Amino acid sequence: MAKPASGPARHVATETWLPQGEQAAYLRSLSHVGQPVSLPSGASLFSQGQVENAFYVVVTGKVHVHMLSEDGHESILNIMGPGSVIGEAAAFLGQPRYSSARAIEDTSLLRFETGRIPALVRQDPDFALALIYLLSVKQRQMVARLRQAIFDPPEQRVIRFFDQFRQTHQDACGPQAPITVNLTHEQIGSLVDLSRVTVTRVLNRLKREGLLDLDGKKIMLAEGFSERIRGEAP
Repeated sequence: MAKPASGPARHVATETWLPQGEQAAYLRSLSHVGQPVSLPSGASLFSQGQVENAFYVVVTGKVHVHMLSEDGHESILNIMGPGSVIGEAAAFLGQPRYSSARAIEDTSLLRFETGRIPALVRQDPDFALALIYLLSVKQRQMVARLRQAIFDPPEQRVIRFFDQFRQTHQDACGPQAPITVNLTHEQIGSLVDLSRVTVTRVLNRLKREGLLDLDGKKIMLAEGFSERIRGEAP
């Protein structure tokens, strides 16, 4: 069994991207520059195929970003928390969006029109630096996930996903504090390109090895999960 939580309360998390640090905090503070947008839980932010010259920064709440195949299969790209930048590529290129986004709890965002960005950058170079930094982190995360889907066997995909998830929430919960992943096996499978059955099989093995515990739909990573799996990785 995974070591039960002791000391600070266990951090319960859903976000697969939760930017930390001064860059994310800076973009969230720009309410005098970006247009405030409020969405109730379940409301759509934008739709796949839509053309729009604006991107968004999450201030509070969570946004579910996904793609639909021609046969209606949904693939999750990210569940984005405060500080996340959403929809920038299609906005800057003026092309149809590859994905759809909806709020999964009451959410506030800032909307930035791309036509205003050159003037904003001239007025405030810190805006450009914060945006470049966060988009670089986002791109690196997506490339890492793509690499894992191409090269890693199923078990390693799940393990590396949890390692990245752990790092995503490190500043919010502490570097070694216990953490609960509030995602279903099906959602994890969509994020790592595996079936729900395969994810469940891997999770059961990790539970037997004491790396995590399972409580219904919640997955509780043991204290020091990342350090332990890195030490055991082949």
